[in-house]
Amino acid sequence: MADSANAPSDERPQDKMAPPDRAGPADAPADDAAQARRPAPGEERDLWAGRASAKFFYGKWALLIVISILLLVAGFMLRGSLERNWPILLALALIALGLVALLAQVGYFVLATRYRVTTQRLFVEQGILIRTVNQTDLIRVNDVSVTQTLFGRLFNVGTVTVDCPTDVSHPKILIMGIVDPHQVAEHIHREMRAIRDRKALMMEAT
Repeated sequence: MADSANAPSDERPQDKMAPPDRAGPADAPADDAAQARRPAPGEERDLWAGRASAKFFYGKWALLIVISILLLVAGFMLRGSLERNWPILLALALIALGLVALLAQVGYFVLATRYRVTTQRLFVEQGILIRTVNQTDLIRVNDVSVTQTLFGRLFNVGTVTVDCPTDVSHPKILIMGIVDPHQVAEHIHREMRAIRDRKALMMEAT
C-alpha cells in the first residue's frame, strides 16, 4: 500500500487576487466642493456691508478743540479783568455741552445707519428702535461719485453718492462716512455695468 504522504499533491497554490479598486466619496476631487459652493450665474450675493466710521467726524473734533481753546483763553482774560471765576466756569460748561452734543451725534450717526451692497441691490437700513430698510436695484443706478474732505483724504473716509433718476422715491442715495469709499463705488459701478450687459445680451438673443 502506497504511502499517502509520498503521493504527489494535486493542490496548486492559488493566485492571490488584488482587491478591487473602490472609489469612495473621499476620493472625489477637492475642487468639486469648491465648485458646489460657487454661486450660480445671476445669483444674488453680498459684496460689501458696513456702517459709517467715527473718522468721518475728525474735522468736527478738530473744530471743537479750537473752539475750546478760544473759550478758555477768553475765560481767563475775563477772569483777570473782572476778578471773578464765572467766566472760566461758563467756558468749561460750554465746552462740556459741545462735547456731549458731538458724542451723541457721532454715536447716533454710526449706530443708526447700516449699508449693504449686493450683486443686484443696494440696501440702506436706518433707525435704532424702529428700523426702516430701503432697497434700490442697481440697474436703476445712473452714476456713482465719491466726495472726500481734507480729513477724509487723510483717513480714507468719504461719502458715495448714487444717482438713480428713474427711482422716484430715492433719486439720490448717500452712503455717508464710510471707510474706503472708492472701493464701494467701484463695486456698485461694476455690478451696474454687468447687469446692463446681461440685459443687453438677453434682448439681442430674443
